[in-house]
Amino acid sequence: MPIILQSALVSNLYFLSQLLHRKYAGNFIVDLLGKWKESEYGGGHSIPVGGIAYYITAPSSLADMAANPFHALFYLVFMLPSTTALSNLYRHPCRSPGSKLGVERLSKEAVQSVVPARITLALKGDIFYEYLSSMR
Repeated sequence: MPIILQSALVSNLYFLSQLLHRKYAGNFIVDLLGKWKESEYGGGHSIPVGGIAYYITAPSSLADMAANPFHALFYLVFMLPSTTALSNLYRHPCRSPGSKLGVERLSKEAVQSVVPARITLALKGDIFYEYLSSMR
């Protein structure tokens, strides 16, 4: 789940950066947030070529990592701590003693309610199969 949250944050940053770049291209702060160019493949797809948006984008290949090691290092330094921090925030309610909505407890309850439902469904399937077999 934390990787999904981190991905959503990055997507929102991309959206904001593209929006500002289209409206205020050339502004120092907007360019610091991200510079964008249209993709070679068309379709209105833009790719980050500078700014923070570029550095938090995963390198496209090992050759890209070798050509721009700072980009790869920045990506790792951003990705690992941000997912770790989000993971800790995600699990934090489970550790507090007064929390009644802990993620672990909810997960256990969900599993406990799904297993009997699956067994019930399997039994219903067996009963239905026996009923169909008896009609032949």
